Amino acid sequence: MSNVAPQFLTPGEDIQYSTIIMANSNENVTFMTVAQFKASLGITALKGFTNTEKGTKWFEHEQGVTKAQSNLDLSKPISVLIPDGDLQEACIVNYTPSEHVKELGSL
Repeated sequence: MSNVAPQFLTPGEDIQYSTIIMANSNENVTFMTVAQFKASLGITALKGFTNTEKGTKWFEHEQGVTKAQSNLDLSKPISVLIPDGDLQEACIVNYTPSEHVKELGSL
């Protein structure tokens, strides 16, 4: 099993879904751009909130609420993690590409 880094784009760009299997887990995880996530839910906006007492973050939208990484930094690349294809369990996360992860090529 290999760890494949998800692709991240600037706002407005479009990519295909990227699926990986988390290391040490049988959970299939799909990463989407924010634009893809919004289109999948049929929503137009995500409004972020934080509870400064508990340190939790979430985004509200027309279909409900989506959780977010507790240390989410909007100035860094953002993607939406979808565990086992379940949009209701989505989590908005940061991803920082590792200099140690390099593409080997295609087979």
